[in-house]
Amino acid sequence: MIQAAGPSSAQAALFAAHDRLLSEAIAWLDSTQGPQTGIGNRYLMALGARILQLATAVQRLCEAGHAAEAQPTVRTMVSACVILSYLIDDRDGRAVAYRETYRTERKKRLARLEHEMTKATNAGKKFFVTPEWLAEYKRQDAELTSVEDKASATLAKDRIIATRLGPRTDTFTGLNNEWEFILPDNRFTVGGEWRHGPEIPYRLRAGAGSRGCATTRRREPGWPAFDLKQDAALKEIDARIGEALLEFARQTGRKIGPDRPT
Repeated sequence: MIQAAGPSSAQAALFAAHDRLLSEAIAWLDSTQGPQTGIGNRYLMALGARILQLATAVQRLCEAGHAAEAQPTVRTMVSACVILSYLIDDRDGRAVAYRETYRTERKKRLARLEHEMTKATNAGKKFFVTPEWLAEYKRQDAELTSVEDKASATLAKDRIIATRLGPRTDTFTGLNNEWEFILPDNRFTVGGEWRHGPEIPYRLRAGAGSRGCATTRRREPGWPAFDLKQDAALKEIDARIGEALLEFARQTGRKIGPDRPT
């Protein structure tokens, strides 16, 4: 069995800096005591935690030399960032719409299973899902739907209803997809490749080699969803990872942006 070579000293230093970023971000999120009332606030906190979990998975994969295998996780993380940033502007109404979309997708999956089972039965073939399993799935769906209806009724009493940017009700934004509300000049890079427009919504800076793809999103300090008054702490965290990226660029000659080496 061929053992992969370890990361270069530059990559190892960047991995260490990114790992510290994650630890500091988790500690910061725990220390903020962000508000846990209201559906919007709860969704924002949950998404923030989810993004950190995904970033940790990317870190471990890259450290192990599996940068290419980390790319789907990076895309999932970016998608979660899109959702979080979208919810911030109207957190309660958009969180309700996001939850409704999950319900819509769940019922679509159930309908597809029923359709495929009928096709298999008519063709005299055995389907991988048994009728008993499908019946249990439908029972659970009905139970969850009842809970969702009650929750929606409670929210409606407080005048909290789903809000969307567009007319569609089967997507949480009301648009054709989640990228349409992103400005077309946003750009981001993974492994040195810059992508433009709605395909990739956020400006990310990445240092990557054959073994690693440590990434971090650079943003204005302070989470606009909550007035936590912790800009100084976030600036310190941001400055450290920023310097680590610059040092990585100096050592490797890689570009941090599309047009400049630093």
